[in-house]
Amino acid sequence: MWHVMNYSDITERSFSVKPGKTVLSGRAVFRWEDLHKLENPVTANVAYTLICGPAGKEEKLDAGQFGIQLLPPNHFPMATWDLNAQALVNQTWLIAAWIRRKGPKLQELLNKAAADCELAGYEAPKGTDQSGHDARQVHH
Repeated sequence: MWHVMNYSDITERSFSVKPGKTVLSGRAVFRWEDLHKLENPVTANVAYTLICGPAGKEEKLDAGQFGIQLLPPNHFPMATWDLNAQALVNQTWLIAAWIRRKGPKLQELLNKAAADCELAGYEAPKGTDQSGHDARQVHH
Protein backbone atom coordinates (compact mmCIF):
# COMPACT_ATOMS: atom_id res chain seq x y z
CA MET A 1 0.00 0.00 0.00
CA TRP A 2 1.32 3.46 -0.85
CA HIS A 3 0.25 7.00 -1.62
CA VAL A 4 1.68 10.44 -2.24
CA MET A 5 0.47 12.28 0.82
CA ASN A 6 -1.97 15.12 0.07
CA TYR A 7 -1.91 14.43 -3.68
CA SER A 8 -3.03 10.86 -4.41
CA ASP A 9 -5.44 8.17 -3.33
CA ILE A 10 -4.15 5.12 -1.45
CA THR A 11 -3.12 2.36 -3.86
CA GLU A 12 -3.03 -1.30 -2.83
CA ARG A 13 -1.42 -3.95 -4.99
CA SER A 14 -0.60 -7.63 -4.49
CA PHE A 15 2.55 -9.26 -5.87
CA SER A 16 3.62 -12.88 -6.15
CA VAL A 17 7.34 -12.94 -5.47
CA LYS A 18 9.99 -15.63 -5.67
CA PRO A 19 12.78 -15.94 -3.10
CA GLY A 20 15.73 -13.67 -3.68
CA LYS A 21 16.01 -10.04 -4.65
CA THR A 22 12.70 -8.62 -5.82
CA VAL A 23 11.99 -5.09 -6.92
CA LEU A 24 8.41 -3.94 -6.40
CA SER A 25 6.97 -0.95 -8.16
CA GLY A 26 3.69 0.86 -8.21
CA ARG A 27 1.88 3.87 -9.51
CA ALA A 28 0.02 6.54 -7.63
CA VAL A 29 -3.39 7.67 -8.79
CA PHE A 30 -3.16 11.43 -8.38
CA ARG A 31 -6.16 13.53 -7.47
CA TRP A 32 -6.53 15.88 -10.44
CA GLU A 33 -7.87 18.82 -8.43
CA ASP A 34 -5.00 18.70 -5.91
CA LEU A 35 -2.28 18.28 -8.51
CA HIS A 36 -3.52 21.22 -10.60
CA LYS A 37 -3.37 23.58 -7.62
CA LEU A 38 0.44 23.35 -7.77
CA GLU A 39 2.22 26.30 -9.31
CA ASN A 40 5.78 25.39 -8.28
CA PRO A 41 7.66 22.15 -7.56
CA VAL A 42 7.06 20.87 -4.02
CA THR A 43 8.51 18.16 -1.83
CA ALA A 44 5.91 15.50 -1.06
CA ASN A 45 6.10 12.32 1.00
CA VAL A 46 5.30 8.87 -0.31
CA ALA A 47 3.94 6.72 2.52
CA TYR A 48 4.17 2.95 2.12
CA THR A 49 3.45 -0.29 3.96
CA LEU A 50 4.78 -3.69 2.89
CA ILE A 51 2.83 -6.72 4.07
CA CYS A 52 3.81 -10.32 3.37
CA GLY A 53 2.07 -13.64 3.78
CA PRO A 54 -1.04 -15.55 2.77
CA ALA A 55 -4.50 -14.14 3.42
CA GLY A 56 -5.28 -14.16 7.13
CA LYS A 57 -1.60 -14.59 8.10
CA GLU A 58 -0.11 -11.36 6.81
CA GLU A 59 2.90 -9.79 8.54
CA LYS A 60 4.01 -6.19 8.24
CA LEU A 61 7.54 -6.20 6.82
CA ASP A 62 8.17 -2.49 6.59
CA ALA A 63 6.42 0.85 6.68
CA GLY A 64 7.67 4.38 6.27
CA GLN A 65 7.93 7.44 4.10
CA PHE A 66 10.36 8.91 1.63
CA GLY A 67 10.43 12.30 -0.06
CA ILE A 68 10.00 13.03 -3.75
CA GLN A 69 9.90 16.20 -5.78
CA LEU A 70 6.45 16.68 -7.27
CA LEU A 71 6.25 18.89 -10.34
CA PRO A 72 3.16 20.88 -11.33
CA PRO A 73 1.50 19.93 -14.63
CA ASN A 74 2.78 23.10 -16.33
CA HIS A 75 6.41 22.41 -15.38
CA PHE A 76 8.75 21.10 -18.07
CA PRO A 77 12.13 19.67 -17.04
CA MET A 78 14.65 20.43 -19.79
CA ALA A 79 16.95 17.70 -18.46
CA THR A 80 16.95 14.93 -15.87
CA TRP A 81 19.81 13.47 -13.87
CA ASP A 82 20.68 9.85 -14.68
CA LEU A 83 21.99 8.32 -11.45
CA ASN A 84 23.64 5.37 -13.20
CA ALA A 85 25.46 7.43 -15.83
CA GLN A 86 26.03 10.39 -13.46
CA ALA A 87 25.07 12.74 -16.28
CA LEU A 88 22.28 15.01 -17.44
CA VAL A 89 19.87 13.54 -19.99
CA ASN A 90 18.50 16.06 -22.48
CA GLN A 91 14.67 16.06 -22.45
CA THR A 92 14.05 18.98 -24.81
CA TRP A 93 12.96 16.60 -27.59
CA LEU A 94 9.76 16.06 -25.54
CA ILE A 95 8.68 19.71 -25.61
CA ALA A 96 6.13 19.22 -28.40
CA ALA A 97 4.42 16.43 -26.43
CA TRP A 98 4.31 18.58 -23.28
CA ILE A 99 2.56 21.61 -24.77
CA ARG A 100 -0.95 21.92 -23.37
CA ARG A 101 -3.51 23.17 -25.84
CA LYS A 102 -6.18 23.96 -23.25
CA GLY A 103 -6.24 25.63 -19.91
CA PRO A 104 -7.39 28.93 -18.41
CA LYS A 105 -3.89 30.40 -17.94
CA LEU A 106 -2.82 29.52 -21.48
CA GLN A 107 -6.03 30.89 -22.98
CA GLU A 108 -5.68 34.13 -21.00
CA LEU A 109 -2.13 34.55 -22.34
CA LEU A 110 -3.25 33.82 -25.93
CA ASN A 111 -6.13 36.33 -25.66
CA LYS A 112 -3.77 39.04 -24.41
CA ALA A 113 -1.24 38.30 -27.17
CA ALA A 114 -3.97 38.33 -29.84
CA ALA A 115 -5.21 41.70 -28.60
CA ASP A 116 -1.68 43.17 -28.84
CA CYS A 117 -0.68 41.61 -32.16
CA GLU A 118 -2.39 39.56 -34.85
CA LEU A 119 -1.25 35.96 -34.28
CA ALA A 120 -1.05 34.84 -37.88
CA GLY A 121 1.19 31.79 -37.41
CA TYR A 122 4.53 31.11 -39.06
CA GLU A 123 3.66 32.60 -42.44
CA ALA A 124 3.78 36.39 -42.62
CA PRO A 125 0.72 37.99 -44.20
CA LYS A 126 1.25 38.86 -47.87
CA GLY A 127 3.03 42.15 -48.30
CA THR A 128 4.83 42.07 -44.91
CA ASP A 129 8.43 41.33 -44.02
CA GLN A 130 8.87 37.62 -43.13
CA SER A 131 12.26 38.16 -41.47
CA GLY A 132 10.86 39.83 -38.33
CA HIS A 133 7.36 38.35 -38.39
CA ASP A 134 7.92 35.48 -35.91
CA ALA A 135 9.97 37.60 -33.53
CA ARG A 136 7.24 40.26 -33.41
CA GLN A 137 4.64 37.64 -32.45
CA VAL A 138 6.88 36.14 -29.75
CA HIS A 139 7.63 39.53 -28.18
CA HIS A 140 3.95 40.37 -27.99
